Amino acid sequence: MRLLKSFILLFFIAAAIWADGGSLYTRQGIGDLYFSLSARRFALGGGGIALSSIDDYSNLNPAGWASIPTTRFEASYFYNGMNLQSSSEKKYYDRANLAGFALAIPLDRDLGIVASAGFVPYSHVSYEVVENQTSTSVGDYTSSYSGNGGINKVFFGISSKLPLGFAFGITYEYYYGDINYNTTINFASSSYNPSVFKNQNKFLGGGVNIGLLSPDLSSLFGSKDITGFKFGMTFNYIFRMTRDSTEISGNSDSTYISSSKVQTVKMPYSLSLGAALKLFNRYQFVADFMFQKFDDFSIENLKLGIYKNLYRYSFGVEYANPNINNDSSYWDKIALRLGFSYEETQYFMNSQPINQYALHVGFSLPIISADNPKSITNNIDVGFQIGKRGTTENNLLQENFYNLTVGISIGELWFIRSNK
Repeated sequence: MRLLKSFILLFFIAAAIWADGGSLYTRQGIGDLYFSLSARRFALGGGGIALSSIDDYSNLNPAGWASIPTTRFEASYFYNGMNLQSSSEKKYYDRANLAGFALAIPLDRDLGIVASAGFVPYSHVSYEVVENQTSTSVGDYTSSYSGNGGINKVFFGISSKLPLGFAFGITYEYYYGDINYNTTINFASSSYNPSVFKNQNKFLGGGVNIGLLSPDLSSLFGSKDITGFKFGMTFNYIFRMTRDSTEISGNSDSTYISSSKVQTVKMPYSLSLGAALKLFNRYQFVADFMFQKFDDFSIENLKLGIYKNLYRYSFGVEYANPNINNDSSYWDKIALRLGFSYEETQYFMNSQPINQYALHVGFSLPIISADNPKSITNNIDVGFQIGKRGTTENNLLQENFYNLTVGISIGELWFIRSNK
């Protein structure tokens, strides 16, 4: 089993691939955001702020870790396919990369004290544009614009149970990454050398994510068919972020640094709220709302003019058979999920808000233990998303995207307190 875990971890790390091309909406700023490490949460519409589980891990709300009884490892892999469509043409891009990994270790199960650490991407930039142009002074030429990179996040956190059935969690988050923008101009005439312009940016920062989870309030319904009714909330605040920006220009023969400076970046805080309940002990419902104040995003107190506040709504339902026994077939042990999400994204271009909606589906394939076939604590999770973003109006682009997340969640008892 340990050999299998090591192989899977090495696979995920080695499989990180960045492909050329992607969303043109990432052309400025910090790019598209990642929301969840968990493939299970991804299939539920990307939500689950109010979920806590003994056999599942999520980085959405650190308060949810308080219910984890065993050491748990989670890792996932992400694939994105995208059809870009303008008013005149279409193009397809795809990319794949590691969606993150995390480890949670219970320190005191009675008090819900669980320490956790992990790595997840925070944002991603990837685009490529080629324009054929002409000028009376230099003739025909081709301008190529591209961008790549993103910001990553390493986090360390802890959770604890509180009086009255509440749970609390907090993480310290360290942000780092490179985002590069490139422009190349190639002239049809051999009298001119190609021109090169580069803007290289290194980001460094720190922040916190604070989570709270309510006790089970299902007694308010007065029905034994409703259980696990909880509310959750998180607040994410990046208190420090800098950008080391270097501009390089020149031609195909030589380049030189035209400017280099360290700038202060004001990052937007985010607030997430969620609710969850289980019906008939087999249908898990979740609903989430997220707000991120991108209107505050600025570099050296200068706003870019392309951002507005982000609003995200998601809903999901999971079906899992609670009556698992030795005679149950493997198919009876598979959990099924369905979700929906709608985003008023942070992008605002050509006086047009850029909105997104998506359908999510997924399932979990249990890894059955021969010693205890009724216990399902290890899973291979799969989540699929199909959606649309943007519009072809006002010289903008419509994106039809397809996202696949495959993850593995493994729980194992590592530490047993001795009675001696």
